[in-house]
Amino acid sequence: MITALDYYESVPPFMRRDLSKMREWLDRLPDPEEKNERGRPELWSCHGIARAAHARFSLGKQWAVRDGFFARHGNEHSWLVRRCTKTEPALVLDVYPVASLGSPILVDISSCGSPWCGLYIVADDYYTKEHVEAFDAEAAKILKLAEVC
Repeated sequence: MITALDYYESVPPFMRRDLSKMREWLDRLPDPEEKNERGRPELWSCHGIARAAHARFSLGKQWAVRDGFFARHGNEHSWLVRRCTKTEPALVLDVYPVASLGSPILVDISSCGSPWCGLYIVADDYYTKEHVEAFDAEAAKILKLAEVC
């Protein structure tokens, strides 16, 4: 079955390859060494994962990390967004989506006819310099661990 993104030719061929590689990379990525009170590994944050994926897959200037909220204020989240051009729609590459199984996901946000339009709320000013530094440090840690897997 053809997807809507395929039908509207929203996804360039290289992006399919990158999505597949990204899924493999995420599957091999080890859990953080830190444990919670029940002795289970902590989760990586979407903030660190998004930054690490951007760097690891050399997505360049066409893609940018965005910090903000998913669906409503309070659901802090980070994702990647492809800048919209005259010929290419705006896409969100959600490397570590909120409350879902399976990642990354790629969604078209260029049209408000899309149910995804408005769910990714950019709020760069919500995060302090210290937050961003912590996100960057976590991304560096993820990239270092990813080198060995």
